[in-house]
Amino acid sequence: MPKGCICKIEGCFKPKRRREWCGAHYERWRKYGDPLASKHASPGEPLSFLMETVATPPDVCVIWPYAIGTHGYGVLSIDGHIVTAPKEALIRFVGPAPSANSVCAHKPRVCHNRKCINPKHLRWATNIENNADRVLDGTDNRGERHGCAKLTEVDVRAIRVMDGTHSEIAKMFGVSRQTVGEIKRRQSWTWLD
Repeated sequence: MPKGCICKIEGCFKPKRRREWCGAHYERWRKYGDPLASKHASPGEPLSFLMETVATPPDVCVIWPYAIGTHGYGVLSIDGHIVTAPKEALIRFVGPAPSANSVCAHKPRVCHNRKCINPKHLRWATNIENNADRVLDGTDNRGERHGCAKLTEVDVRAIRVMDGTHSEIAKMFGVSRQTVGEIKRRQSWTWLD
């Protein structure tokens, strides 16, 4: 295989995929921040790291250096069960969840990093409180930040003041007439003035 087509990590001769690395080195970089990171931590190492962090948490973010779950939060195995690292840190620092509907949440305006396990940056909250924190911090995905959004806030404000039939307005913006009706009745994009 030509030299320009292989992984740029010395000693690796697999075909390159992304960032000039093979699939394995890219995944290690994506999960651990280092293409040469070990795939597996030694037994007990992640829990030891978590316990050290909980014992004397600093004021800055403590980034989880081990496995990351599908939602971007650190994970570890305790007694054969996979748990999220932030939740386990909060349980060990503060105590168990106060109610069955409590979730581990990052404190608003303090931390937005899913990989952070600093218990000073975490709190117990309900799903409603956690979603309100996302709005407060600007990390929600409503409106034009949503991946499927066709309209911007400027478009929505324009639609609300436009004259004409819903069908005419819908054609101008490439949306359905139902969408225009919901915007004009303020049933969608409700947070805008």
